[in-house]
Amino acid sequence: MWTWIKNLFSKVMSVFNDFLKELFDAGLKVILASLYDVALESVKRLMETDIANEQKRQQAFNEIKEYALKQGLSVSNHLINLLIEMCVAFLKKLK
Repeated sequence: MWTWIKNLFSKVMSVFNDFLKELFDAGLKVILASLYDVALESVKRLMETDIANEQKRQQAFNEIKEYALKQGLSVSNHLINLLIEMCVAFLKKLK
């Protein structure tokens, strides 16, 4: 009987973990989509300036973070940095 309960619990946890993964993936996509336009515009504008790359990255980071906070989004620093890198790569590919 304990084996049956253990197996049932294992299956329930597996389904629950899959559900959480799907929910997390969907939430991440919504956050990225809501910040992408702001990030792309910021990076595009800053790429055309003569300031140092680190200053460009920091300014883009600050603009995206500020926008996210105004929208009530809690976004980690590494996610913003990833978004900036994605925008830079995309814009460089267009050139």
